Amino acid sequence: MLNEGSGSTNEFLHDLNIYVENHLSPDVAQRTLQQIMDGGNYVTSRRSVYQQRNAVTDATYQAWAGPTGSHTLQLAAGKTLVTQLMDDNDLDAIIYPSTNAYGTIGTNMRLSPNTGMPAVTLPMGTTGAGQGGAAVGVNLEWLGRDFSEGVLLGLAYDFEQATHYRTTPTLYPALG
Repeated sequence: MLNEGSGSTNEFLHDLNIYVENHLSPDVAQRTLQQIMDGGNYVTSRRSVYQQRNAVTDATYQAWAGPTGSHTLQLAAGKTLVTQLMDDNDLDAIIYPSTNAYGTIGTNMRLSPNTGMPAVTLPMGTTGAGQGGAAVGVNLEWLGRDFSEGVLLGLAYDFEQATHYRTTPTLYPALG
């Protein structure tokens, strides 16, 4: 379950097209990913990523995210496993650190997206010198059962009030 990919490649074009159709002003001329690339209005160092995402066909998307797609089935299996773990241990939430402070992709950051279960993340402090020598924020994530958002927010609020770990990052000072 933790090794299941994020899906950003397979989902991107499909979801972009839905967003454009439902939310983008009709005045915007570039309405497809190909038109955006042709117009040059993107981060050019990411061109190969956009080309890869633009090449995902509807058949590929459906095989991954359709009703019987591999990702759909993996999400259902992950939810079943984690819910059973919580039931077996009488847990209201599972709490774990969530960060990629040193530029690595931590598999713990995939637990909520790969189960579809609700989660809330709060700061728990900072690392020592992280990327570029600056301290980097480290977070805790609370994962809960379906429809347990109230419980999760209550637990997170209690943690926040007890610790006051949230600080203003030095790289991003408060707005004037």
